[in-house]
Amino acid sequence: MATPAPAPEPVRNIVQSLVRDLGRTITAQIGGTSNVAEVDRWMTSEVEPNAVERLRLAYEVAGILADEDPRLVQGWFKSLNSGLRDRSPVVCLQTPNEMRADLLRAARTFADRG
Repeated sequence: MATPAPAPEPVRNIVQSLVRDLGRTITAQIGGTSNVAEVDRWMTSEVEPNAVERLRLAYEVAGILADEDPRLVQGWFKSLNSGLRDRSPVVCLQTPNEMRADLLRAARTFADRG
């Protein structure tokens, strides 16, 4: 008998982790807002459905980079990346379905560089 898949991480936990690792400003941008107060609201109540997928993918990408210096990870999320067609991961996260594979590949490349 197959083991059931684990329940997905609650979005508020994902937001808390992203804030810890990336800061409120980058987390807000990933979620599609420039209002960092929204990030605090996301930790206590519902997140707009269109932001949930972006936040979950950012959390997955951040997990790949977990062993890196947090300042490098923050810079990586904001910097242009040739593996992402010269766009930043934050920008690419606005179209998660289209950019998922490229984002994961770029994160693994960065993590494996050393």
